[in-house]
Amino acid sequence: MGWLVDRLLVAGGRRTTPLINLNGSVEHIHRQVLREQIASVLPTDAAAATASHMLLLHRGQAGKILLEQDLEHDWRAAGVRVHPVHLPSVDHLDARRPATIAAMRDALAFFVETGSIEPAPPPCKFDLPGFGAVLFRLLESATPPDGARLRDLLKELPSGWIDPQFRASLLFLALSCGDTEITLGVATRLATEDPAYRNAMYAQIAVVNALGRRDAAVALAEEWIRDHPNDTAMRARANMAPQPKQPWNTVFNLNVDTTQALDIAATSCATGK
Repeated sequence: MGWLVDRLLVAGGRRTTPLINLNGSVEHIHRQVLREQIASVLPTDAAAATASHMLLLHRGQAGKILLEQDLEHDWRAAGVRVHPVHLPSVDHLDARRPATIAAMRDALAFFVETGSIEPAPPPCKFDLPGFGAVLFRLLESATPPDGARLRDLLKELPSGWIDPQFRASLLFLALSCGDTEITLGVATRLATEDPAYRNAMYAQIAVVNALGRRDAAVALAEEWIRDHPNDTAMRARANMAPQPKQPWNTVFNLNVDTTQALDIAATSCATGK
């Protein structure tokens, strides 16, 4: 909304306004109906006028592994000049916590004073607690997660519903640890909590297939296809030949929420428990 207000003001002859964004997405990039609504009120030349400068706090990347959404890429695609500040957590709400704002104090003060991302604002040093920060640290590690460490972490999960913002990272880490009990436990729980969450069923099929139990994998795929008859890709996944274990760096530069990343992670279970 701040970006749209800025563009409307620029269209009316005002100077561009520096923007501070705490992990806010570019909704109109991915939704046609919003693009049409914005086009109806915003002149075409206004969107491409003098670019906004934005200090963007976001969860773009954990080491060399991508998280669910690349906000930096999306905002640049919208024509914004972005200075990214990477939040070391997969928890969206961590972007708004007092400890986060305190860590950004110098960068925020510099940006407010200059209204520009050039030169770059001072770096931010975060030390965040919480489940989202722990998941982030596991993702940015140079090695796959240890099964025992992940098992201890899972004990900290609440007994109820798992927040959707944790699902992709947690599922990917569970597949990567090589412990099939953990992997299937996490995938089954996610599928039970949200039967429409495709990646949870995909992960179960991928792991069972990696263990050489093709008939069981096909049975899971057919169970899914009964409710999603057009998703025959699940059947193809169940019938894939098991792949050899892939090194951890194979997933670098992949998004944890993609089936490609899940396929690579699932190969760790071929030699797991």
